[in-house]
Amino acid sequence: HISGEGVNGQVCVPEPSEEAFTQALRQRKELVGDAGELILSRGERVGAGEPQPFSDLRVKVRQRLVNDGLPESLDLSDRGQLVAPAQWHELLQKRDEDVVVLDCRNGYEFDVGRFEEARKVQVDVYRDTWEELGRLLEGRPKDKTNVMIYCTGGIRCEKAGAFLRQEMGFDHVLRLRGG
Repeated sequence: HISGEGVNGQVCVPEPSEEAFTQALRQRKELVGDAGELILSRGERVGAGEPQPFSDLRVKVRQRLVNDGLPESLDLSDRGQLVAPAQWHELLQKRDEDVVVLDCRNGYEFDVGRFEEARKVQVDVYRDTWEELGRLLEGRPKDKTNVMIYCTGGIRCEKAGAFLRQEMGFDHVLRLRGG
């Protein structure tokens, strides 16, 4: 999908071409969207001779990358701090009562595995996320709570982080790099 928010999709690239493909994408300024950043996540690898997961390329232009149900687009340049996995791990080790870890993935992904004490953003459709965030964070001080969020590839956290900052007023939103 392509929108003013950026690009969200999946491609299968032969492993020897992966680095060149990544560099080519990063050089295309029109792919970074309003936030000015290109986030790439690596999925499962497909070996030579194995069936390829995609038989064709489909590009769809959308008003928004994810159907969020919001009346106005969020400013994706204000979506919290991106945290590298090593720093995320350190923050989890030092966790106290001011830290809330939210898993923005779907139910199946949550059931397969999650960070210890992560709270599930329990929704069937993404547009219900906003109400659930309000429920999960009700009564939390917005200036002291560190909200750590993660998902599978990033887009759900991008929007959730922006919502937490802009609509809910949380000062400290941390997103796991790559998901």
